[in-house]
Amino acid sequence: MKLIDPQGNKILSDDRDISCGVPQGSVLGPLLFLLYVNDLKNASDVLRVITFADDTNLFLAHHNIDDLCKLANAELSKVINWFGCNRLCLNISKTSFQLYTKKASVKITHPIKINDVQLKRERVVKFLGILVDENLSFKEHIDFVCKKVSVAIGFMFRAKPVLEKPQLTALYNALVLPHLSYCNLIWAINFPTHINRTFLLQKRAARVILGLPYCHPVSHRFSELKMSSIIDLRDLKCLLLIYKIKHNIAPNSVKKLVEWRTINQRHHELRQTIRVYAAKLFNNLNSLNEINLHVPISSYKKSMKALLSSLHWN
Repeated sequence: MKLIDPQGNKILSDDRDISCGVPQGSVLGPLLFLLYVNDLKNASDVLRVITFADDTNLFLAHHNIDDLCKLANAELSKVINWFGCNRLCLNISKTSFQLYTKKASVKITHPIKINDVQLKRERVVKFLGILVDENLSFKEHIDFVCKKVSVAIGFMFRAKPVLEKPQLTALYNALVLPHLSYCNLIWAINFPTHINRTFLLQKRAARVILGLPYCHPVSHRFSELKMSSIIDLRDLKCLLLIYKIKHNIAPNSVKKLVEWRTINQRHHELRQTIRVYAAKLFNNLNSLNEINLHVPISSYKKSMKALLSSLHWN
């Protein structure tokens, strides 16, 4: 390895051999790191490993909490051994665990440890920008989205005296829409009382753009601003996912997200998941003979967006 100046001319250091690890800040660094930790999943035959860059998540399931904790400690020891063999260091201070269960309260009698250091149980963790709570209600993430959107709307309101409607609409698309669109298949398939908070903020943003007073009806003017409600944004993504699954262009891991068989709808927790909601939405719209899957995805997206808008407001 050599260290050179940004112009690529002057050599600032002598050659150095790299026996292990990845140079930080190099162009190939991310790719080399992924190759370096690619076999982490082979450290355990029981743990399910999901990684994104240097963010690693381990999943383990069991019907008994005591056996689950004992098994977790045993499998974590294997993972630590893998880290040691590959000369990697685990930041235990940033390592924690969550427990997902349908039971109201579960007492952990056997603490989860790594190198005799007890791991902290976190009720809410951030994974790829999504706040995930142990109940999978995503209330904390919806609070986070509402806070970000409120700040953005405040900025729009302050900029209103010097900006016209097109510029305010552009601000909405740049500052508000990304928060509402990001991973909304995960958190926006939720109870109406939770999602309605984001919709109320959308209406507030529309009033700012249109110059309407507080509490003035504005929902019927979303189409004028080419603005989709949070419900339409979510449903459109669901329908696009169905299209990709039907055309076999979705990853195999994503294809398993949608459940086509009949599920007992009395279990409300299943209704609030993409596994059930996406298929139910598609079947309901397909019964209207309004869905054509034999068209390019761009045409399909345009037609579904128009269909959802017409159904919502008519």
